[in-house]
Amino acid sequence: MSVQVVRGSGTNIQGDLITISGFVDTAHVAKAIGTGTSTIYQIAAAHRSVADSGEFRCYAFWHSNENEGGSVDWTSKYNYVDTGGNLGLQADFVRKLGIASRAFDHNGRVYVHGAFAGESEFLGLTTLFQKLRSQLQNTYFLYRDDAFLVAKVAAGRAGGFAPSLGRLPGVALTSGTTGYSWCATERRIIPLGTNHTGYDDRGPRDVTYTFDSNEARRCARLGQTLYITGGEILQYDGVRLVEVGVHVYPWFFAGFEDGVSGSLEAGTYAYKATLRWDNARGERDRSTTATHGDIAVIGAVPNRVLIQGAVPLYVTHKTANAPAFEIWRTLKDPNIDSPFYLVTAKDPAVVTNPNRYLANDPTLDDLATVNDELADATLISKEANDENGAILENVSPPPASIIIANDSRLFLAGVAGDPNRVWYSQQRRDGQVASFHDGNVMDIPREGGDITSLAFLSETLVVFRETAIYALPGDGYDNFGSGQNFGPARIVSLDVGAVNHESVAFTPGGLVFKSSKGWYLLTKGFAVEHIGGPVSNYDSETPLSVQVVEKQHQIRILTSSKMLVFDYLANQWAEWTIADGLHAAMWSGAHAYLTSAGPKTQSTAYTALTYGLDVETAWIKPADLQGGVRIRKMMALGEFRSAHNVRVRVAYDYLEEYVDDFIWTNTQETVGGPEQVQIGPSRQRCQAIKVRLTALAVTALLTDEVPARPTGEALKLTGLALEVGQQRGFYRRLSAAQKAGS
Repeated sequence: MSVQVVRGSGTNIQGDLITISGFVDTAHVAKAIGTGTSTIYQIAAAHRSVADSGEFRCYAFWHSNENEGGSVDWTSKYNYVDTGGNLGLQADFVRKLGIASRAFDHNGRVYVHGAFAGESEFLGLTTLFQKLRSQLQNTYFLYRDDAFLVAKVAAGRAGGFAPSLGRLPGVALTSGTTGYSWCATERRIIPLGTNHTGYDDRGPRDVTYTFDSNEARRCARLGQTLYITGGEILQYDGVRLVEVGVHVYPWFFAGFEDGVSGSLEAGTYAYKATLRWDNARGERDRSTTATHGDIAVIGAVPNRVLIQGAVPLYVTHKTANAPAFEIWRTLKDPNIDSPFYLVTAKDPAVVTNPNRYLANDPTLDDLATVNDELADATLISKEANDENGAILENVSPPPASIIIANDSRLFLAGVAGDPNRVWYSQQRRDGQVASFHDGNVMDIPREGGDITSLAFLSETLVVFRETAIYALPGDGYDNFGSGQNFGPARIVSLDVGAVNHESVAFTPGGLVFKSSKGWYLLTKGFAVEHIGGPVSNYDSETPLSVQVVEKQHQIRILTSSKMLVFDYLANQWAEWTIADGLHAAMWSGAHAYLTSAGPKTQSTAYTALTYGLDVETAWIKPADLQGGVRIRKMMALGEFRSAHNVRVRVAYDYLEEYVDDFIWTNTQETVGGPEQVQIGPSRQRCQAIKVRLTALAVTALLTDEVPARPTGEALKLTGLALEVGQQRGFYRRLSAAQKAGS
C-alpha cells in the first residue's frame, strides 16, 4: 500500500507517492501538481475511493496570496495526481475563496470546504456614506472536486480564513455512510467608528450534514418557481436548478471622476451595486448590496464618473445565463434616504460605454469599467431600485430541511444553525423570485423535540415538533418591516407531534398527521383526534408521502411496504399491496408514486389489470350477537363494467371457514347496467353470517391454484340485501359441547 503526500515547496505544489511499509519513495515523487503566486497558505488533498482508468486520483486544493480586500487578485486552485503518477491540468478552483478544511471522499468524489472572508468596501470619496470595512458575508462553502457548489455553512457568521498556515480541521464520517462532521469557526469583523474595525472572538462551531438525504428533496411552489430544500435553498424554473438569491452579493467596487467632459454636474453622487438574474419563468432574482459610497464631481463643466474594479460573483450556479451586475446612482447631493436609479443598461447587447450593460463573469478578477454619463434629468426616468423607501434588503436564505408556501410567502424550518426558529420570505411581488430578510423569523417554543413539519390550518401557521404542536396566528412583517410578527405561539398539544414532514397533509376536515402514537387529525377547531386505530398494526412504518386525492375523498399514505388509504368521507381505512414506492405526488390531478424504475401513475382506464374486486363483509348479526334467525336468501346489487364471473363464499356462526364456495356465471353484457346476484345460503338457520364476493375471469375455475382475475373493471358493488326471519330468544342450534348447566 502507498500514501500520496501533497506538499508546498516555495510557490510550487508537489506530490510524493510513498509506500506505507518503510515509507519508501516510489517512482512517483516530486510530481509538479501546480503553483501559487506566493507562499502557499493552505493545502488539502484526498483520494477518490473509486478508480479512474485503473488508477486512483488524489485531488489537491490550495491557495496563496489570500487577502480580505477586493482589489487583490487571487484564487484557489486544484489538480489531481493518480497512483500511476499521471497528472491532470492545474485550474482555478474558486476565485477569492480560501481552502478551509481538509478534503474528504464520499461515494467516489472528493469534497472540500472553502471560506469567503471579503471585506465590504467602496474605494472613492466618502462623506455621506462613511468608509467602513466589515466582513458582512463570512461563509463557508462545500465544493466537489469538479468545482460544483454543494452547500453553504454558517452564512454570515463563518470564521474567515484559517488562523494559521498549513493547519486545517478534518472532516469525519460520523453517521452511517452519509453523515459527516467537522469543526468550523465563527468570527465577524465589526466596524468601530470611521475607518476602524474590531473583531469578535473566534469560536468553534460543530457542523454536521448528510449526503443523499430525503430531507434535501422537499419542495414548495410559489408563483411560477419551485423551491427545494437542502444545503442551499434552490429554485427550479423548468430549465435549471440554481440558488435562491445571491450567496455573496456585491461587496467591492471603486469609482472616481476622471476629468473628462460628461453630463454630471458639480456635486456629490452616491453609488451602489446589485446583481440581477431572470429565470426561465420570467421571475426576477435581485440581490441587495454590501457596500456603497459617494463620489464628488468637481469642476465648472459637467464631467463623467468611472465605476470600475467591481468584483464578480464567484460562488454561484448561475453560469449558463449570467446575472447582470447593476450600478445604481442617486441624484446630485443626496441625503441618507435618497432613492437610487439604474445607471447600467438593461440590454445585454449594449457592451460599449457610456452606461454599458455589465454581465457577471466568474473567470475575471474584476469587471469592465462603466462610464456613467447620465444627467440627472435622464437618470430620474430610469428604473428605481427595489430597496428605495425603506424596503427590506433581499438576502439569500439559509440552508433548511423543511419548506412550505402560502399564497405570498415561503416558510423554512429545520434551519441550519437556527433549529428553533422558522424563517419566512418577504411578501412576494408579481414577477419576482421569493426573497428573504434575516429579520423575518419567529421563535418556536423548544419543548417537544426537533421541528418536524410546517402546515397551514384556518389561516394559521402550525408548527409540528416530534411530540408537540404549536399554532402561530398572524400575517408577519410586511416588506417595510412594519406590522406584527407571526405569533405568539399557542400550545395545541404537548402529547403528540409529527414524525416527519411527509406525514402531514391538509384535508377538508383538517390536518392529518402521523405521530409516534399513530395517525391523528388536527381539526379546523384545533382539536386533536386519534383516527388510526384500524391501522395501528402499521404504526412502526415511516410514511414516505401523504397525498390527498380529493375526487375520491381519499388520503393515500405511502410507506416502504404498502399504501394505506383513508376514506375521510366514509371514515374507513384500506390497505394496498405496494412494496416498491419511494415517494408520491399528485400530477395533473392523478396520484402517482415513484419507484426505482420510474413513476407509476393512477390509471384512467381499467385495462390489463392484475387484480379484481374482492369484498368481504363483517359478521352480519340480524338479531344482535346471538339471536336466532332464518336467512332465506341474499341479493347483491351492483353495476356491470366488463366480462367476469363472481365467486361467492359464505361463512356461518363466527366460524372463519367458508361453508359455501361456488362460482356464479354472469350473463350480463350491458356496460353500466344493473348486476344482481341471488344467493341461497346452504344453512338458513344461523346467528351470524359473513359473505365474500370476488370478481374472477370468465375462464376461472375453483380448481385453479390461483383463479384468474378479470382484465377489466368487472363491476361496481352497491350493496347486499338479506331476507330474514327472526326467531324468539337465543339461537338454539348449539352443539352439546357449547352448552353448560341445565
